[in-house]
Amino acid sequence: MIRNIEELIKKSEGLLPSEDLFMEAVRDLMKDEIKSYLRDKLEKNPKIREEIRDAMLGYVEAKVKESEAITKLIKAYAELGVITLPPELREEIIKSMYETFQEEIDQIIEKTL
Repeated sequence: MIRNIEELIKKSEGLLPSEDLFMEAVRDLMKDEIKSYLRDKLEKNPKIREEIRDAMLGYVEAKVKESEAITKLIKAYAELGVITLPPELREEIIKSMYETFQEEIDQIIEKTL
């Protein structure tokens, strides 16, 4: 059993230099103090807490919209790529895509009927 902190540091020197371990512990303590300070300030000012909450929700909503827009762009680029292919190659690619996603397409068609 480890009896004190010095013994713990000595035993951990082989894995991690004690200065690094110490600095990491100090950083963690500082983070905890900052979090505690901010929580205290937010509890004293509910208006700021609500503004931060609204801003975070807006940020998450914007990220979701960004993902939707990227998905739409990818879809449009894929369609553009397919329609610019020569007709014989286009048919082959469409057939290959259908075979790849046949099960999912069939499930969607069944749900819509």
